[in-house]
This record gives sequence, structure tokens and C-alpha cells, in this order.
Amino acid sequence: MDKRSLGVEYFIKALSTGERTAAQRLEPLLAEDAEYDTNTQPGIVPIGRQVLKGRSDVLNQVFGLWPATPGYSRMGWSDPEPTEGGLRVTTSGAVTVDFSFNDRDEIQRIVLEGGYGSGVSATPQKSGPTDTIPLAAKGLINGALANQTPIVVTYVDPQGAPHSSLRGSVCVFSPTEIAIWIRHADGGLPTQIAHNDQVSLLYNDRKAGATIIVQGRARIATDEESRRKAFELSPEVEQTHDPDMHGVPVIIGVTKMQANLGAGRSYSLSR
Repeated sequence: MDKRSLGVEYFIKALSTGERTAAQRLEPLLAEDAEYDTNTQPGIVPIGRQVLKGRSDVLNQVFGLWPATPGYSRMGWSDPEPTEGGLRVTTSGAVTVDFSFNDRDEIQRIVLEGGYGSGVSATPQKSGPTDTIPLAAKGLINGALANQTPIVVTYVDPQGAPHSSLRGSVCVFSPTEIAIWIRHADGGLPTQIAHNDQVSLLYNDRKAGATIIVQGRARIATDEESRRKAFELSPEVEQTHDPDMHGVPVIIGVTKMQANLGAGRSYSLSR
């Protein structure tokens, strides 16, 4: 991944989770004189805009538990898209974040619009068939462990017997893929997908009325970028179980998804 996109990845991970490790990875990719123009935190509604200046102040504002963090943790954040001035991240909510860079490809300026206390409403999302994992579903999947609704993953052994387990490291890897960091490379899931690569995943949050059912084909990725990304996108608490990265990333190409997310939002994906 290029330096600019990597910096954006770490910034969004820190902002949306409050994780210390994401902020630590962001630090060398943030300009010393970086500026963060935000209206989201801290404070009581209505919140005025605040411009934080300098790497240290920006980092202190990005990570940690702020009033907006719980909402951000359930929000889907897009991959960065190029704009005339740099890169932009959009969300399943009302938030957009624009990034500009210096000549060393360090993040120079961040502008967040539509955040906590702004009064800006999210654009209604159309339900129905989709070619990619919806951002709203991405937010729930990536925030499943923090929401205490870890995802059930099922594989089938060579004798045809299904095996289900709760997995805390599940995350959306790409618009059509889901990743799981498996810290025991010789465990059942990574060894058995060599015989049968079909797996299923289930997310269920009865309080929110949200259910996501996924079918897909799994593989073990061996390239360093896939290993890095799957590990670092997983929740920080999962990373601490395997700090030396002895595990393996299982990448699941989604073939079918049914996502009923409550409030009349329903999505179907078939590939």
C-alpha cells in the first residue's frame, strides 16, 4: 500500500476505535505541523469547529474514547478515494474526511465534516442488490467484537462435519472480501479449508435488529501486505494475543451476503 493510503488507514482506525496502536502507526505518517479541522469532539452539543495544530495535538485528539467514538465504531468507513486535493473517506453516516499531503506524502491537513454535534443528517442509503459489501454492513462487522456481538464462523471438515466458533478478528478486507486473523496457523479453520474452502459467517444483534449472513470461499494469504492489513485491521485486543504475528490471515471471497440491518435496510450480494 502506498504511504498516503496507509496513513489514511491508520488515521481512520484510530478515529473510529480509539486504539492506541493505530495512533502509534499513524505517528510517522503525520506531518510535524499537521492540522486537524474537526467539529466532532469533545464537548456538548452544539459543538463548534476546532482546528488542532501539530502532530502531538492531532494524535491526542484522534485516539482515545471520545463522545463520538461509540458511534464511529459502528459506522462503515470507505477506502480512500482520490480527490483533486488528496484523498477522501466517506461513511455509512453523515461523516466525510478529506486528507491533503505534503511533498513527503505525510498527512498535512485533515478536514472532518458532518460529525458528532454537527446537525448534519446521513444520506439515506438505498436497499436492494449490491455488488460490494455495503458500508453499513462493514461498520457492523468491523465493530462486532467491541459491540459484544462476535461473529460466528463455520467451516466443514473432510468428513462433512460442520465446526462453528466465535471469531473476534473478523474484518472487511476489501469491497468483496472478509479477513480473519487466525493466531494458530495449525488450527482447524486454516488447515481444513485446503480440503473444503466453503465457509459461512453469521452476525446477529437482536437489540439493533441487525443480521448479516455470509457465504464465501476461503484461502490463506501469504503475501506480506495481506498479512499486515488483516492483522492491523483486526481489533487491538486480538492483536495482543499474537504480537509477533505467528498466525495467518484467512481471506474469504464473499459469494453471497444477506444483510438485514434494521430500519428497513436490507441488502443482498451474489457473485
